[in-house]
This record gives sequence, C-alpha cells and structure tokens, in this order.
Amino acid sequence: MSGSQYYKILGLEPTSTDAEVKRRFRALAKQYHPDRNPNQDATEIFQRLLDAYERILKKDFNEARPVQSTHRGKSQQEQHREFHRKAWERYEQMRREQEAYSKEVYFSHIRGYRMQFKRIIALCCFILLCVLVADQILPLKSVNDQVANYNSTSYQSFTEGYVHEITTKYGHHFFVANYDPRAFNKYPTITYLQTAISRSDVSVIHQGKPIEVHFTYYWARGFLYVIFSLGLLIPFYKKDTILLYLSTYASLYLVSGIILSYLLLNYRILSIITLGNWP
Repeated sequence: MSGSQYYKILGLEPTSTDAEVKRRFRALAKQYHPDRNPNQDATEIFQRLLDAYERILKKDFNEARPVQSTHRGKSQQEQHREFHRKAWERYEQMRREQEAYSKEVYFSHIRGYRMQFKRIIALCCFILLCVLVADQILPLKSVNDQVANYNSTSYQSFTEGYVHEITTKYGHHFFVANYDPRAFNKYPTITYLQTAISRSDVSVIHQGKPIEVHFTYYWARGFLYVIFSLGLLIPFYKKDTILLYLSTYASLYLVSGIILSYLLLNYRILSIITLGNWP
C-alpha cells in the first residue's frame, strides 16, 4: 500500500501536515472507537484508522500489517477483546504523548526565553507609557527653523483633508495638513512645537498661524497607548488557550517592532535618555 492510500483512509490529501493528520484522527477515533460505536464493523475500521495514523506519523509506508490476526484456539470474542485491549493501549499512549507535547508547548510560552522577552518588552512598554503621559502633561518645546523646500503634490490624509511634505533647513520633515505650502516662499521662517521628553512633532506655527502636523507618533498617540498597554499586560496572561499563543507572538513581533520603530525614528531613544535635551 502506497503512502497516499494511508492518507486516503483518513480522508486526507498526501500534502496534509502532521497536525492536520492528528486532528483528523482524533475526530474519527471519537466516531469509530469500539467503546463508543457498537457497530460490528467499528473495530476493524478503527484498526485501519489507527494503523494508517501511526504509519503516516512514522513515515512507514512499507507493506501493511495484517488488519486482523488469526489466533488459533481463541474464540472470536476473545480475539475481539484482545484487539480491543491492545488498540486501547496504543490509543492511550498516543493521547498521553499528545498531552505531553501540548504541555511542553504551553510551558515554553510561560517560561524560558519567550517569557523573558515578554517581560523585557513589558518593561519597555511601561517606560514608554510613562513618557507618553509625561509628554501630555509637560509644556511643549519650540524650535525655530526655516522651510528649505516642499512638495507641491498634495496627499490624502487618513482623516479628512490633504497634506504636503516640507523639509526644513535643519533637515526636519513634516506633513502639514490643510495648508498651502506656497506661503512658505515669501515667509520661510517657522516654529515647530515638540513634546518635552520624546521630542515628537505636535504642530507648526507659520506667521502666527498654527498648522496641524500629520503622520507623526504624537498624531497617532492613541494607537501607541493601546499597543504599549497590550505589551505591558501580555506577560500576565498564562491561561492555556489560543489567546496565550497569539498574544505571545504579538508581543515578540508586533509590539517589539513598533517599540523599535518608535525609539529609532528621529533618534527618539536619545531624546528619551536625555529627557528631551538631545537632539
């Protein structure tokens, strides 16, 4: 019997993964196990399912073992009981192996290096949440600069309106919202306001008029509050559910990626370390 025929017994394609094979076998075992199915054919069907399942996992596609043994001198009822006992032992062994594997995966998410990384990320999130709160409370810092050039092409913002990109003499970049950039031709001097600790851009003042700045982390601070709060709480969730595994990978990849982006963009990490005094 070829390997594809073993998959066919379980109703699967040869391309199925071992995880799909295990899920399919568990579903069929509940349906055909002799303890649950009184049908006379259930024992033979279950034996075939079990044989196919074991061979697929072991990748043993040699000539099939006989489905039924011929025990001379034993009645059919005795043969049935003997097979039932052996099949049940094999089934229980596989169930214990599956439980042991599940526990191993579970403990790997609440202990070891994954948990250490989640705790480090949580600490970073706590610090950055404190920075966000401080930036909301402390007075803004003003920086005088001049517009060096601008992009006359307007872009649609996430909210209503349009934005234009400008570049300052000091190499700063902004996306000013709902403002005609041609006004900078005659009066290039501007003042931009930044938060006290992280030095995130808040707004631009040109000729006494405040101009909203888009596409900055201050503009998206509500999103940061959610992400950093999530990263702070994730290590405390330890229930063995799918949420544990999803939250672990969200912390290791999504939250950590946003933290790195937040710290490295515009050298913000230096601003936080120096409490807003550099750059």
